[in-house]
Amino acid sequence: EMDASSVVDAPSREGRPPVNRGAVLPHKGPRRYVAHRETSYLLRSRKRYNVAWTHRRPHESVADYRGGLMWHEGVVEIKKSFEPPHGRIGIPLLELSGAGEGAGTILDVLDVEHGPRRWHAGSPADGEISGTLGPGGYALLSPSPAGKYAVIAGTRGALRYRDASWHRNGGKGTLRLGLDPEAGADGYSAGTMLEYSFLVATLPGEEADSAAATADLARVYNLDGGSDGYPFELRVGQFLDAEFFFSVRAADHEVVGSFGPRAMISDLGFRVAGLEDNGTAATWVKGRNFFRFVPVRDGEAWFQERIDAGIDLWVGNVFLADREDLQLTLVREGQGAGRKPFLEVHNPGDEAVRVNLRSPENAPIYGGTRFEDVGVPAGDSVRIPLER
Repeated sequence: EMDASSVVDAPSREGRPPVNRGAVLPHKGPRRYVAHRETSYLLRSRKRYNVAWTHRRPHESVADYRGGLMWHEGVVEIKKSFEPPHGRIGIPLLELSGAGEGAGTILDVLDVEHGPRRWHAGSPADGEISGTLGPGGYALLSPSPAGKYAVIAGTRGALRYRDASWHRNGGKGTLRLGLDPEAGADGYSAGTMLEYSFLVATLPGEEADSAAATADLARVYNLDGGSDGYPFELRVGQFLDAEFFFSVRAADHEVVGSFGPRAMISDLGFRVAGLEDNGTAATWVKGRNFFRFVPVRDGEAWFQERIDAGIDLWVGNVFLADREDLQLTLVREGQGAGRKPFLEVHNPGDEAVRVNLRSPENAPIYGGTRFEDVGVPAGDSVRIPLER
């Protein structure tokens, strides 16, 4: 999460390390014209980092790697009216830069008005290199031995793009992207709230024609505003949204559905609302047949699952207590021979309590299981043996 709403003093560089290795700079005060807040989400790619770092086998580690994805969503508030800069993006958000000499010298754009467009750095330009990316529209620089870079607009506000120096410098300059709303008589009006969302993708391979793959990337992650980029059937739970993440609200602390098959760059990200952070939020995929515990933040579980071959998924709280001040630990896998699984109930409070426990109806293995009137001493834990 980033809050870029403050101004900082630029320190003297003489005798100091570069800013990227320096200390966090002190805030000088709030920005005069805008307040800017952004949240970014980096999906885990399919590179096997343990193989690359621990076992020193880098080529093997990227056998399944198809690219890296980072999702950005934010809001810019106009605090004080101002005139937009002439010939530039009004509120810049990011830049794409080429290296020249054959790397990053081809720019592909899917423009909301003009459709697919292509420019070669240094060659005569067919019209001004500027325009608008609507939902699912993209700007892509290629080729490059280090991977191609693409920006794909989401549904929360159009992205403007404008060439700053990329074309005239033979691909060594920059292409700027950002927000450029219609200005009124007083410019950008105070009080205006501008939302945005976009995906930044790094795609491997040196081929120059990557526009089709980028368009498919926008489609599969539903960045064009649709919800059919991949097949799914939701049997328990309430569908919310499918832009980048599959967002769903649990019904009685569980979700059941099938997803895929669909080839993807990274495993599909899920956001599941309506779960408790009690220690037992987990997923279960048919055929994998074990609970994989997942984090919960502000009532939402966050995780990724590979759906290329299709999966049947359950996600939810394996067990629930009728007291929110207790924590639970389910121990099922990884025990020695002959050791039975158990549920541990933790009471961090100063008083002994009695609690009722249950498992949601569709939970694998334990669905419908109940334990009534379990006593838990103050500041202590109790273990409940389980048969499976």
